[in-house]
Amino acid sequence: MFQVYPNSYTGKYLSTTSPTLKSGFLIGNYNGIQLTIYNNGVGYTSGKTLLQRFKWSHIALVFDPDNKEVNIYVNAKHKNFMSYALLDFHTAKTEALVIGKSYKSELASSIGATIDDLVIWESTLTSGDIKVHISWVL
Repeated sequence: MFQVYPNSYTGKYLSTTSPTLKSGFLIGNYNGIQLTIYNNGVGYTSGKTLLQRFKWSHIALVFDPDNKEVNIYVNAKHKNFMSYALLDFHTAKTEALVIGKSYKSELASSIGATIDDLVIWESTLTSGDIKVHISWVL
């Protein structure tokens, strides 16, 4: 979970490191917040949810390994869902989390935003958990 204050309609917020781009993820703003999951070098992208420029938004990205899905919440409202049941997706605990850019050099660009209150949970949060925690930071 994190808060973001976009000053641009493009920017990379969080990604995992993967020198071969075989597996990992990237979340950013591409005229809308979206998630890309990489599997064997191919990127699968979620739908987009528009973020207002110059206004704080709360983003929660929830990986559910039991159901092999990712849910994206914007301001505690469920906006997108992605299944990775058929993908060989994993993020090893040894991979670094990159903040403010992509790990892939040709994707490097300005973050285009301010990020605050980044929190990483070790458990899968429910929508109720997110609603409780959003009140702590906004």
